[in-house]
Amino acid sequence: MNISRRTIIIAAAVLVAGGIGLAIGHASKKDRAEAAAIENAPTVMPLNISIMLDLSDRLIMPDMNSQVRQWEKDTAIIGQIERWFVERQVKSKFLSGDIMHVFCYPNPNIKNMAQLQDSLTIDLTVGSAKKIDAIKKNKKALKTMTGMWQRSLEKIYGSAIATEKWVGSDVWGFFDRSVKQQCVRNGYRNIIIILTDGYLYHVNSWRKTGNSEYTGILPGTVDAQTAITPIMIDLSNVEVLFMEINPKKPADFGKMRSLLTDWCTQMKIKHIEVVHTDLPRNNFPMINEFLK
Repeated sequence: MNISRRTIIIAAAVLVAGGIGLAIGHASKKDRAEAAAIENAPTVMPLNISIMLDLSDRLIMPDMNSQVRQWEKDTAIIGQIERWFVERQVKSKFLSGDIMHVFCYPNPNIKNMAQLQDSLTIDLTVGSAKKIDAIKKNKKALKTMTGMWQRSLEKIYGSAIATEKWVGSDVWGFFDRSVKQQCVRNGYRNIIIILTDGYLYHVNSWRKTGNSEYTGILPGTVDAQTAITPIMIDLSNVEVLFMEINPKKPADFGKMRSLLTDWCTQMKIKHIEVVHTDLPRNNFPMINEFLK
């Protein structure tokens, strides 16, 4: 039987087209299955992590037990929190909806501070977007965060040390005036991490409010101080981690921990940790344990 060359070419074209159609069909089915799995992925309680920096003269105070400078300790701690945060995003398929930011209160007089603080914010909320689109957005945000946070922190610490204008960090004033607006979100696990030596002082808010009660802690008050001035606020949906506590007299650590813990308890905070300064790596396991 004679078959023309034209007939063979037509038959081959039909077979090839059919094969491509089948391949496309299979690929589309797989893609649809993956998309469906993403859209139906279980949700987790999102985190709202706020990291507060104390840019007081603690940055230049010598540490008798370590040659590591304070700003290096702080940035190492924040770097570990970053790594934990990224690992959580991978486990949650980049759909956690988490938010994390670094801030100072009040804002220091540092050039481009607003832009630096914006660069130290990452928002992985999903919102009304399709999950597959949210994943792309969140992966891009995490990739941008890597490296950028370290550079921004170095600029903030470097500028604070260079200017040497030590007005203090107003931790008491922040909880009194701004904590709910800045660090509390409904439907989130709200975590505040405060990097401080434990001496809570700011030139504009320091005062004595009772016989042995002050709006903070100073080396000259800690021995006889009975309390940090209470703030009448309900923060029962907030957790607080104080890190890098570094009293001038080692024996004062227990008293400082008690003052800070009692102050937070009065604000109905249930999960509170007060951690002594150490080489950063020694405190990494505690950070992971607190955050998990």
